[in-house]
Amino acid sequence: MRRWSTNNRRCADRSLKMKSMRKPLLLFFFLCLVTTCFGQSASPFRQFYFNPYLSNPAYVGINGSTEVYLVYRRQWININDAPTTMGVSLQYPTKKRVSLGLNIVSDEVVALRNTSILGTFAYALPLTSTQTLRFGLSGGVGMNDLNLEEGEYDPNDPVIANASQNNFYIDGNFGALYTNRGFRLGFAFTQLFEGNRFSSTSMNEVKLSSLNNRLYSIGYKFPLGSSVEIEPYFLYRQRADKQNSWEAASVVYLKQKVWVGASYHETNGLAFFAGLSIKDLFKFGYSYELPPVDKTFTSGNSHELQLSLRIGKKREPVTKKPKTTPTSIAQVDTTNTKPTENEAEVAPLEESIAENVEQPIKEEAQVRPQEALTTTLNPGKTVTTDSISTQSISKPANTESKPPRSFSLAKGHYVVAGAFKIMQNAMGYSQELASNGYPDVTVAINPKNNLYYVYIFSSYNIEEARKVRNQYRLKRPFSEIWVFTAE
Repeated sequence: MRRWSTNNRRCADRSLKMKSMRKPLLLFFFLCLVTTCFGQSASPFRQFYFNPYLSNPAYVGINGSTEVYLVYRRQWININDAPTTMGVSLQYPTKKRVSLGLNIVSDEVVALRNTSILGTFAYALPLTSTQTLRFGLSGGVGMNDLNLEEGEYDPNDPVIANASQNNFYIDGNFGALYTNRGFRLGFAFTQLFEGNRFSSTSMNEVKLSSLNNRLYSIGYKFPLGSSVEIEPYFLYRQRADKQNSWEAASVVYLKQKVWVGASYHETNGLAFFAGLSIKDLFKFGYSYELPPVDKTFTSGNSHELQLSLRIGKKREPVTKKPKTTPTSIAQVDTTNTKPTENEAEVAPLEESIAENVEQPIKEEAQVRPQEALTTTLNPGKTVTTDSISTQSISKPANTESKPPRSFSLAKGHYVVAGAFKIMQNAMGYSQELASNGYPDVTVAINPKNNLYYVYIFSSYNIEEARKVRNQYRLKRPFSEIWVFTAE
């Protein structure tokens, strides 16, 4: 995509002044300036965290659900004909490892409108149960439309006549992304093709670029408590014209419902974020950008609005299936394991730990108990909750203070590490935890939603369960562990 670059403020200032000039030579110079500004780099949307697909195609479908995004950005609000950007994108993750996307972005400044239409194909390659490598390739066309008012130019001038017609060019970008739970490391070639935006022909010659327009990104979302998360990230944009820039930002989330944040761009200055999520279906994000500190360019505040709408249910994230071995658990019919309606309100685990991982159930939800079926991780070996003390996790010594170990969740409070649709995946994850020094892991079915819960501790005392949960959260594999209550 070739969108207006806020790094070229002087270019914009000169372009605005030249609008009033009617001489063809000066108008031609204006075309050269604007063309250079559009072609050299992509406009840095300030809310990178909201829809990173706008900058890196490898992000398409990463949330595991079909989503529609809208974006509107108005730069330098006090200047007439200042750059305005509008766009819409569609993200569709398939049931397998493929995600598809469509991105349409239109920039307008003075009399020039630039529109880019790109389709995206992405592939997710699971490396382990928590790590994934994603690739995305976008391709399409761009269009330039010069719309000058009558009397602003000489229509007989061949240069102006050619430029006033719609000119098409090939556009595309490529991206890669590595994820490990809340950690994300991205790289993208933001411009794969180059050419003359105003040519005498309707379609420009297809020519590969020097691949000097690049975007590097790194970020990590981690919990600060049971309901607060913070996500710092850093961006570095490398440009063919050597006008490189960096941006550092941080966003704080409260129960994934409300968030605030700020970012600092090397040339654009400081911006503040705010956003709201309604039932994980509709999201709203707003950015307010202060005037740049560069006093040589007269500008005003910039505003950016982003909206998203989720369509349908979330699909399961793509991760590598854990290896499983025969266990003493009886075979269970898993053909009817769809989650209940309440599951739509539950925030998912970031980059879930195995394929077909379901969203975690809301903390301390209610469920009906059913018949019990005793199970152990290793046949012939009985594991007690006291053995977890080797991991420096305190447990109550009284074994009667916890519900009996059973295949169906009995009445009590459970410290849950994951919920799965498929029993084999739940068993595989439980064995992985046991091999890593957590022998108290147990698998039990929740009869209310037919999901298999992997829990590490259980108790009749809710305060004890919460205490153990908080202690486990200090350990890296259990940063998002939660308490589930069955009654």
